[in-house]
Amino acid sequence: MSKEIPIPQLTVDPELTSKDKGVDRNEMYDIHNCFDTLDASGVNIVVQDTGLDHDHPWVSNQTDSTSSLDFTGHGKGDSEGHGTMVTDLATRYANGASVEMHKTLGTDSLQAFYDSFGVMLNNPEDYDVLVMSWQTRGYDDDRINRIVDEVADKGIVPVAAAGNHEDEVGSPATADKCISVGALEESGTSITNFSSWDIEGKPDLGFGGIPEISAIGDSIIGANADHGDLGEEIDPKRTVASGTSFSCPFIANLVADIVHRTEDPTVEDILISLEKSAVDIEKTTKEGMGRVNSIKFAEEHTGQDIKSDKQREQESTVFILTYILNIFRKILKS
Repeated sequence: MSKEIPIPQLTVDPELTSKDKGVDRNEMYDIHNCFDTLDASGVNIVVQDTGLDHDHPWVSNQTDSTSSLDFTGHGKGDSEGHGTMVTDLATRYANGASVEMHKTLGTDSLQAFYDSFGVMLNNPEDYDVLVMSWQTRGYDDDRINRIVDEVADKGIVPVAAAGNHEDEVGSPATADKCISVGALEESGTSITNFSSWDIEGKPDLGFGGIPEISAIGDSIIGANADHGDLGEEIDPKRTVASGTSFSCPFIANLVADIVHRTEDPTVEDILISLEKSAVDIEKTTKEGMGRVNSIKFAEEHTGQDIKSDKQREQESTVFILTYILNIFRKILKS
């Protein structure tokens, strides 16, 4: 008897949210210092998720254009809020990108996903980066993985959440040509206790297992959809939630930048680029190649010298101390 394929689930950890903390999207690894250097002009990002609140200012103001396709029969809105937050995070630093929401989550069938993949495969010229913050928990589905690999072969780069069930991994993160993303704690120096991993998987690309790369996924502040019900609401426009669902779209920003700057990059090309800027986390391999360093990444791709918040603070302190010292010198001379 064949194993029943589980219904795709959101990769959110309901136990790890707190209004008392939260990583603002502008503070993730100093990435706000890279905002003017990252460029995704002309890149088309497609997100498979719960729908999109097109009127949320964080979505409408930071994308070149937005559109939606509903494959569930439930309408294009986002009553759960997951898709809106993922879209917010996937486009925050993808300057000039366009986004198309494929509403696929919220039914008891995989058909919505197959229909969405079909649109991509039939129109590959319309899409560049695919964001999948969902998982078939503990099930490595050949059909899904095969389709994801076909999508990659068509020139669309798949980026997927590794999952939130420790050593239980599943599709689409297990596809050979998919970039899987783990979740780090708020400090960015250790893997969360929920992030899924499989260090034996995916040897073909030469990058170890699942995930290949990691980003902060603990208590992330993001867009709160109108009538949404995700995480813990901070105010009508902001919510805080945890999961590889929210580390995944962060990496998608950087992938969009690579796609913009590189002619027809493969998944392996992109993984090599991410690896160059990855910071290894000691005493574990569960984070894949490590934590992406956004400043190092941006410097590699633009040739510009970008200062971190710590460097800016140090320079400001030196400036103030020098200013005060010069005043004292003038007083002593007078």
